[in-house]
Amino acid sequence: MDGVEVEYNETIPAMSIAKLNLETFKKVEVLKNITYEAVIMSPRMRVVEYRGYDVIMQIFEAIDSKSGHLLLPEDYRELFVSADKDQRKRVICDFIAGMTDRYAWQFYNRICGSDSMTIYLPV
Repeated sequence: MDGVEVEYNETIPAMSIAKLNLETFKKVEVLKNITYEAVIMSPRMRVVEYRGYDVIMQIFEAIDSKSGHLLLPEDYRELFVSADKDQRKRVICDFIAGMTDRYAWQFYNRICGSDSMTIYLPV
């Protein structure tokens, strides 16, 4: 906390600025770079990222197919049906963007997986 400086705006307190002093800023930047190299760019995370991309693309393509909008929950299906052709892709993207990792994986497994019991889970 000693490394944080605040420039208080008396006129509009919400516009006050909090920033790090130079020494603390340098330490934070070093830690961010170490984390980036050791965690984010690790081969393990590259595999997760690649697989995640594949899962999202498969979900998108399934919903974007001829009658794929029927896979959408009722509220998104209504948005999809009332949207024009260009907006429909946006509706699909918004649906996917609102998914948690777990829900995306479950949804993917329902449409592409080999476990037949997952197809009965609610959307």
